Amino acid sequence: MKLKHILVKAIFTCSFSLLVLTGHTQSSIATANFTEQSPEKAGVKYITTFNIENCNKITLQYYHKMANTKDGKPSKTLVITDTGSVDKPNLDKILTLIKTLPDKGTKMTKMSGDVPLLNVILSTNTGETTYFSYCYGQAKTTDSSYYMDPRPKEEKILYGLLLSLLFK
Repeated sequence: MKLKHILVKAIFTCSFSLLVLTGHTQSSIATANFTEQSPEKAGVKYITTFNIENCNKITLQYYHKMANTKDGKPSKTLVITDTGSVDKPNLDKILTLIKTLPDKGTKMTKMSGDVPLLNVILSTNTGETTYFSYCYGQAKTTDSSYYMDPRPKEEKILYGLLLSLLFK
């Protein structure tokens, strides 16, 4: 009986320690710079509106295959800030294009793990971080749908601009 009590106490202590460590890890991940992990792994929420205000940093993550987000680092990353550098006009242009995108699409599509994926991670000066994705060149909207043809021209322009910055 005494051995059973000791064993239960040891399991409880280990479980509690693991819970505390996991909580600490999650909070550390949430403040990460997203150069080595996907936003899903960092606990960042998907965007609820494309009407973004006060964004001071955009992080781009490109994966050659969507399946690579589960077990690897992005193929390419780029951080764009508003620090008054040459990237400033690009940040403003990107935000202007993002704001023109409709929040809801009209078709649901299941993408396979072999399509290219571009995560656009938006950090505001209030500390909020959200993201949205381009799967195979199509923006995934706030309700997880996609735009049906004719797609918004801003969606294509934005994707081209993001890729040109990422692969310059």
